[in-house]
Amino acid sequence: MLSFFASDNLEQQYGDNVDLTEYRALNNGVRRYTANSYICGNCGRDMDRETPCTLRSTRSYSFPLADFLPHLESSSSARTDASDIDESPPDSTTSESTSTAAGASIIELPDELLLLVCNQLESVDLELFSRAWTRIGGASGIVSRFNIVRNRELICFCLKKGLGNANLGVGVKVQMRGRYGSIGSEFDLLSEQAFNEFKIRRSVQGLPFTHWLPLPISRKHYGKVKPLIEPCLKELSEAAKFRAFAPLDVVYCFMNDIVVRLSSQAEAGYVHSSLIHASEKAIESYFHLFHLLLCLAVEDRGRVVAANRTIKNFLVEGKTSKAHVPNLGYLLIACLIADVDVTGDLLKAIVRETVIRNVVWTLDKKGANMSELAYMEANTISRYRLQKTFDASKTSYRLLMFLNLFRRTINRGTGQNRKSLNQLREELFDAHGAPPKGVAERFAGEVRALQKVENFPGFLTVMGLAPPCASQFTTFLRNCVEESMTRKYSVWGISQAKALTLRQQVDHDVVVRKGHKPEWTSAGSMPVTFFPNSSGYSGSTKGRDGRS
Repeated sequence: MLSFFASDNLEQQYGDNVDLTEYRALNNGVRRYTANSYICGNCGRDMDRETPCTLRSTRSYSFPLADFLPHLESSSSARTDASDIDESPPDSTTSESTSTAAGASIIELPDELLLLVCNQLESVDLELFSRAWTRIGGASGIVSRFNIVRNRELICFCLKKGLGNANLGVGVKVQMRGRYGSIGSEFDLLSEQAFNEFKIRRSVQGLPFTHWLPLPISRKHYGKVKPLIEPCLKELSEAAKFRAFAPLDVVYCFMNDIVVRLSSQAEAGYVHSSLIHASEKAIESYFHLFHLLLCLAVEDRGRVVAANRTIKNFLVEGKTSKAHVPNLGYLLIACLIADVDVTGDLLKAIVRETVIRNVVWTLDKKGANMSELAYMEANTISRYRLQKTFDASKTSYRLLMFLNLFRRTINRGTGQNRKSLNQLREELFDAHGAPPKGVAERFAGEVRALQKVENFPGFLTVMGLAPPCASQFTTFLRNCVEESMTRKYSVWGISQAKALTLRQQVDHDVVVRKGHKPEWTSAGSMPVTFFPNSSGYSGSTKGRDGRS
């Protein structure tokens, strides 16, 4: 509702935007107050006169300030403590003070009192007030500086309690996928009371969840929920069957899985989700998790040291295997809190390792089922390999593009201008965990654009790398297949002769290596697996018989 009144367009769940201008025009046609027709009810002056109305009156208006102090205190981003405001009534013996107070104009009121007024207005009235006076609704007005609209949105969707009187977080679902679970959330704010006392287990969209995770949001709120964060993360770790509990690993997994969901929009389990599109809500959700990551990193410097060590080992010492870095997505997320600059060499190493790890999923029927790519063609440039290798692992490459785009968006800088983790955390506290104004909309548009990337040149460009020529990249992809077999990430599930037969059925431009002949087979004629330690044809040199 607040988004409706505060925006020029309204984003729909299916990803489109509706322009609100025409609806506001209808309203203006019914209720249009112009300067020429308006007469002030207090002073009787109309707007045609040269002297504007200052909202002064012979009557004095007063209200008990103490009644409104709780509302002021709830606006934590205002950095204004209720105890700083003098609640004592004016001295009635001082006629000059009384006279001045009685004749005060609204334009002379301090920001703190205007904030009290704004906090008492309904959303529609606040929107009209903002449009009528730039001090309220301008770029640096009360609404923007004190995050009034944002504060009103930060409430439990069930009990309607805000930051001041509830511990807020989100419902979380752990869903097993293979040996380990994935972590997901609709990011509808839910209070601890609603989860524990009222047993709320479904999101606004009706999707189930099983756990609850508090979010930092504001400084005061973080102080309340800080003791709850690690126990909740441990519950998620146990539910997902992680080998050992590490708070950062749980957050890494959470952030990683959000991007996977954005890249898997058609997956059956997410058809009712509000996060399947690269919407502003999805981006703001990611910033909330990044805020949580920053809080954990600032509280324990050892976590940053561990991230630095992992990245340096990956790049300098060549510790790139699954044993050292089980998930490459985690590595890029670790770059967000590490003190190590992300260089082109690091990105190249990550891309190479990603392609190598994707080989088994490209070839095997459990993945893309493109076993024909097991044939090592003689083509200098293989358009088929270049395109199909990318098609087989789009989700993986979109994940890398998203994380690299997010890294550039937060823009920590380099050298002396590099922002500290504490600076980033404080900036997010000021914004109550949300991205800077306009960033979510721009970032969501960039994410939608990267989801349309359909080939390796586009992917490398988004990653900030210069694409090599087609012949070099064809050789690179073939070498990655070889490297996957060498590391035992995969095995030769079929011989080169059978792979050639399958390849010729789909790629009429394939160039056969000298001495190779096709051996008749069909994709479903025999059990084939490219995973190591599985039944089916496997071998080292035997799987590549006759290869020169």
